Amino acid sequence: MAARSSRQACSHRRLDYAAVVADALRDAGLRVEVDSSGGRMQPKVRDAQLAKVPYTLVLGDRDEQAGAVSVRLLDGSERRTVPLADFVQHLAATVAAKDPASLPPASGPLGS
Repeated sequence: MAARSSRQACSHRRLDYAAVVADALRDAGLRVEVDSSGGRMQPKVRDAQLAKVPYTLVLGDRDEQAGAVSVRLLDGSERRTVPLADFVQHLAATVAAKDPASLPPASGPLGS
């Protein structure tokens, strides 16, 4: 199973917007998976939590109208109607900070 930065859960009505969001995340070099399976939203969100997906995006009508995403974090907390560009920038920075190759060189006795 490949690790994911985010997973999107959406209804079939939101698949076009999910594709826009997924493209924005992929353009920023992030891994994303769209759950386009049928069924209710709660089981999709639960499945993402059980798979330990750090960011689950739940896309609704208000999100699409606002060009935003609603985010559920692994700890269960939520952020609603986050502008898409802000979320992409935040997630890209978070992932980059955890990548050892992107860290600045260490200073001091061990980094010299």
